[in-house]
Amino acid sequence: MRTQRRARRPLARAMSATALFVGLLAGVPGPAPSAAQTGAGAWTITAFAGTGQSGFSGDGGPATSAQLQAATAVAADDQGNLYITDRQAPRVRKVDASGTITTVAGTGVRGSTGDGGPATSARLDPFDLAVDRAGNLLIADVSGHRIRKVGADGIITTVAGTGTRGFSGDGGPATSAQIAAIGVEVDDNGNLFIASVDRLRKVGADGIITTVAGTGTRGFSGDGGPATSAQVNVARVGVDSSGNLYLLGGERLRKIDTAGIITTIAGTGTRGFSGDGGPGTSAQLNFSTALEVQGSGNVFIADRNNGVIRRVDASGIIHTVAGSRPLFGSHGDGGFAPFAGLRSPQGVTLDGAGNLYIADTGNHRIRRVETSHLWISSAPKQSKAGESFTYTLNVSGLPATATGVALTAALAPEVAFTGVTASQGSCANNAGTVSCQLGTIEPGAAATVDITVNAQRGALVPITGTVSSQPEVIPGNRSVTAFTRVSAANCGQTITANTVLSEDIGPCTGNGVVFGSDNVTLDLGGKRIFGFAGPGDGREAGVRITNRSGVTVTNGTVSDFDAGVAVEGGGSNTVSRLAIRDNVSADDIASDLGDGVVLIRSAGNIVANNVITNSGIYDGVGVLGIGSNNNTIEGNTIETTGGPFQRGIPNGQGIIVNAATFGELTAEVVTGTKITRNVIRDSASGGIANINSVDGEILLNTVENNGYRQTFGHGIGLQLGPGRPTPVTNMLIQGNEVHGNALNGILVRATSDNNRILNNNAANNGRVDLVDLHPDCANNVWRNNAWGTGGFSAECVTVGGKGPRSRAKGTAADPAEARELPQRGKPDPRNVNETGELGAP
Repeated sequence: MRTQRRARRPLARAMSATALFVGLLAGVPGPAPSAAQTGAGAWTITAFAGTGQSGFSGDGGPATSAQLQAATAVAADDQGNLYITDRQAPRVRKVDASGTITTVAGTGVRGSTGDGGPATSARLDPFDLAVDRAGNLLIADVSGHRIRKVGADGIITTVAGTGTRGFSGDGGPATSAQIAAIGVEVDDNGNLFIASVDRLRKVGADGIITTVAGTGTRGFSGDGGPATSAQVNVARVGVDSSGNLYLLGGERLRKIDTAGIITTIAGTGTRGFSGDGGPGTSAQLNFSTALEVQGSGNVFIADRNNGVIRRVDASGIIHTVAGSRPLFGSHGDGGFAPFAGLRSPQGVTLDGAGNLYIADTGNHRIRRVETSHLWISSAPKQSKAGESFTYTLNVSGLPATATGVALTAALAPEVAFTGVTASQGSCANNAGTVSCQLGTIEPGAAATVDITVNAQRGALVPITGTVSSQPEVIPGNRSVTAFTRVSAANCGQTITANTVLSEDIGPCTGNGVVFGSDNVTLDLGGKRIFGFAGPGDGREAGVRITNRSGVTVTNGTVSDFDAGVAVEGGGSNTVSRLAIRDNVSADDIASDLGDGVVLIRSAGNIVANNVITNSGIYDGVGVLGIGSNNNTIEGNTIETTGGPFQRGIPNGQGIIVNAATFGELTAEVVTGTKITRNVIRDSASGGIANINSVDGEILLNTVENNGYRQTFGHGIGLQLGPGRPTPVTNMLIQGNEVHGNALNGILVRATSDNNRILNNNAANNGRVDLVDLHPDCANNVWRNNAWGTGGFSAECVTVGGKGPRSRAKGTAADPAEARELPQRGKPDPRNVNETGELGAP
């Protein structure tokens, strides 16, 4: 939320690059920037409060040692205090200027009580909050249907709402009105604004409530007309120093000017992620939940489901300033904010020094980002050696009129200067340093400098900009360095004959190589094909084989693409003896990439003797799509496959076999897959997932220590099914070593029958070593398997699918009692534990 002095006090810091244009603070050109290469300065992110563990603790101590549950909003006051709504606690907490955290409102029990007494003795359901000029704390008590105020004396009162949800009372006292309180804001004149889903309401300094936007029907209409005649969808509200109002909701950011006219300034109304570097009105947002307005009219948005913070500047351009979609997580502290991981951010605010605070809700933390008034953006497309592209440097968001504004930009040796154009003033180039005199820039205005260069070679190419003014009104870190990806000239070549590489290929922003003929071999000759670290556009592959047969790729390294090797269509291709590492996709929902090796609707391929590490966001090896039959995955080492959480479930299997590709459901199956003699370890979700494959083999694999992001049934070493709606049948699971996985060792799901599970050793897995969940133990044969302390699901595993048709209470289908099952299992000589004893351990 915006606190009131921001229109009057200088802000310090400046802007980042876009998602299409990787930006960095300081540093030198070279490999992809990392947190370790980043010093403190503009757009550095740090942890400010919370340990990352959900809970409530720490009052009276350092905020970084305290537990938060679900922080949904943040606000700052003039004294350097930060206030946090922790809705699940439920409390409002304060971090003072010394970093000490305390509770200032709420008992930890949800309700709406305590008016007239100490706020710490009151029950409430805090969702949003704001701080007025007098230091009063205003809280949107969402289920209490009130706006409540905590004064400087710590006493809590109600300033709007009767406690009954509804709409009534316009023209009368706010305390007699029915409201739906979701968001709250105050302006410099003491006016209180309430976001109420289908209306925006105002409580004046005299306590009278009126409607300022919305007809009472939730929706979208009325742009260009009076806000009171428009349909709105408003969850949060903000106000700038001129009195313009901003409404966020329905995947749109709308503005009401001082004449009461409403317009849209960001968002198309369709959920998604797009538009960085372009007009905010063409961008997609995804369940955006909070906004913060700088005094000059720049607006920060918590784009919750995209896991990022975005800024719509005063000129209407949108950029990502924090969060590395799709790599949701908690990483990146001490580094550049757009490289950091966020998870479901729901609140955002600025303090008087210009620091940006983020309620990183899913990570149970508050994060802080240092901002700036100078930012750099690039042309919307990545460039290639020999081509020209344009950097745009933008100075905006100044807290006061600045005269004598000067901007300099240092170009890298990887580019040659071509030309420069400024929106005002004049610029000159001197030996790779562009110097501009931009004159006067008013608050709310922006000046831009477009610098066109020609790329000389493929590299991560930096530009460093510095801004100053006379008199000095641009405080804080005045320099920003940004990088753009320039692809090497030899990227994207088509292989049509047997080829041995004589040089590395890369760095590449698109595909490394593609194939134009069947029955050819690409021998990398020990060389590498490489892209840029971090996600690309979701469709980049180091090696792409499309509708080809008989192709062989061998003997080298493929790294830093969305997928290492992508085979789609065709078949009978071989991928062998490659080091395939650090391939991470940018598309978390719809892309088939994000794998080390992915086989899509392609049959009879061999993936053998490769070392596949650090794949994400999906799998080390993915066998996907209808018709992906008779593929062999053999002798590979697959380690540290990662993946973000999607809807609470982690991606990142070592090997997956699935007739569906992402976004599909199918009754078809994959047949004849052979997964043999692989080592799969340290994957985020699980080891081997055979989702809907039949008539195949999983033999002699080592599957260990998978599932470090285990949740909702993941963390399984080796699983058959679920295979809905088609059962997984006639699979041979034999001779596998399955150890130390976070949830279960070998799991046969309820829709899997007529499979043979023989001679496997499953030990020391997190819950149960051997599990069969079929409701009537339908003919899955379990023989000569060994288990450890995890034991087995007593009925189906013990009787080999031939025994009683009813499940006794406490079998492996009941996870709460899974660890007790070994003591209840009936001895069976066909399964033996690791000590050689018969029956249950």
